[in-house]
Amino acid sequence: MFPFSEAKKVLLISFISTDGSNILVLDDDTRIPLDTTNIDKYEVKYLKSFTFYQNKAIKKYFAQEIVEIDKNQIDILSNLMFNYKIKKLPKLTVESPMGCYIPRNAILFLDGNDNVISNLEICFECLQAYLFPDPYNTNELANKESCYGRIDLLKAFFDKNGIKLGIEKL
Repeated sequence: MFPFSEAKKVLLISFISTDGSNILVLDDDTRIPLDTTNIDKYEVKYLKSFTFYQNKAIKKYFAQEIVEIDKNQIDILSNLMFNYKIKKLPKLTVESPMGCYIPRNAILFLDGNDNVISNLEICFECLQAYLFPDPYNTNELANKESCYGRIDLLKAFFDKNGIKLGIEKL
């Protein structure tokens, strides 16, 4: 299934949120919300940037951690995303900050030229995730109560593969 069927590489990343939620503190104690225009201007350290075209808009990820997963891990991940059924859980109350969605992690699917062809963006803090593009209406299903367990499994998958930012520390 897409995006696994077309990806030549699959990466787990943690990235700098550029929506203004991360604050850069300068030497003179000036505080500047990070966005894509000032991240390079102030020489914020990151390993690599990835560009993705999403609904005619350009999305950029400034990766702080990058792990390329192998075929075995890709099989585990695809099974988790598309085949795994969450057993009926007791009624849970999920609380998250209002409008939290500040994603710090993503799964990037790259073609043979290392271009991002798809991504699953994840906010482990408020338990939301969005796949782009979404040919199977996965995003509609992801917000169902029964899918919150899947986000916990994805979090454990990131942790097991060495991603710490957005998992252990924000």
